Amino acid sequence: MRELSRKLTFIQKDADETLLREAKDIIIELRRVNQRWNIRELDEFLNQRQRELKIGYGTR
Repeated sequence: MRELSRKLTFIQKDADETLLREAKDIIIELRRVNQRWNIRELDEFLNQRQRELKIGYGTR
C-alpha cells in the first residue's frame, strides 16, 4: 500500500497516457484495499490525487 502510494505521488498531471492509466489503476487498487482498512487519510489522499490528475472512473 505504501509503495503504491509513493508511486502515485510522483505521477504528474502532464504525464503521458500510459502513466495516467497506471495512476488510475493504482487509485482503483488502493481504494479496494482501503475498503477493508478504512484509513481516512488514504481516502483523502486518493481523492486529492484523483482531482489533481483529473482522473475519473469513466475516463481514460
